[in-house]
Amino acid sequence: MDLHAEQIDIAIRLGPLSDSNLMSRKLAEVDRVICASPQYIERFGAPKTPADLAHHRCIVFTAPGRDRWPFKMANGKPEQVKVSGTFLSDSLECILQLALQGAGIARLADYMVAGPIRSGKLVRLLADQHHPERTPAFAVFPPGTQKVPKIRAFLDYLVERSFGVPGRYRKR
Repeated sequence: MDLHAEQIDIAIRLGPLSDSNLMSRKLAEVDRVICASPQYIERFGAPKTPADLAHHRCIVFTAPGRDRWPFKMANGKPEQVKVSGTFLSDSLECILQLALQGAGIARLADYMVAGPIRSGKLVRLLADQHHPERTPAFAVFPPGTQKVPKIRAFLDYLVERSFGVPGRYRKR
């Protein structure tokens, strides 16, 4: 997306940044969490091992490779476990809502499920075995815009609210 052409001041990007003429500021590290609602667990039980997921209703994000969930194995190496879903979606918000309604087990970003887990609406599953795939989150913006007071204030707010990593602006 061309931020300048679209008249966008700041965009949030997850994962490694490609080389571009945009500036970036690291906001946080995002982990993935496997979770389900208490209603789902009451009805179908909780998986005890990654292999148990084959017998559960997973809610799968349709992006390439997202039907494989990484787990830490006894030898210390991560292993990808293929999951199949009762529901597939290209919307993370839809996956969250399905999980909250008891439709299945989901794997979502920690910032999306932190509130529902705190309130008991979702329960973490396989936490000791799951590899969270820590991913950096960045604010990206056209060069020079970080000097505009409202943009600088918003960037500072994003860093503060995401418990991010204070740092310098850097070109990517």
